[in-house]
Amino acid sequence: MKKFLFLFFLIITMPSIFCNQAKFLNSLSEKENASFSDCVKCFCYLHNIDVSENFMDNIKSLQKFIPKMPRKYIEDKKLTIGDFSLLTIQYLKIKSGLFYLATKSGRYATRELIEIKIIPFNTSEWKKISGIELIRLLQKVDEYAESKKTK
Repeated sequence: MKKFLFLFFLIITMPSIFCNQAKFLNSLSEKENASFSDCVKCFCYLHNIDVSENFMDNIKSLQKFIPKMPRKYIEDKKLTIGDFSLLTIQYLKIKSGLFYLATKSGRYATRELIEIKIIPFNTSEWKKISGIELIRLLQKVDEYAESKKTK
């Protein structure tokens, strides 16, 4: 009976979790400029962390997996390639790049991601990211992470 109740609970809750992710991605795909908050939510979803409507709760949850978060936590800040790169390089646990290791800056994190072909060549770390671009970049990040797991 306990197994049945647990299974029933999972059947009821899993679609709602998936619906929240789908609704978020749908709204993100329509944004002209993604925000830092959108990026944090995306990385929470990648880490299978419960996403809250409160930005600081999402930051605190994500800091357990990404210890070196960018210093400025501005929720509505337009997301740049540099901000995205800083989170991505820690998500992928990339430990290379002398300048990145020395400075921990978005500039050199971007160059590392260009090197592994997640970000297109000759992209500035100051370039703003649209919602659909963020989704495409996250897809590349996920594909890269999966390819590293299989090796």
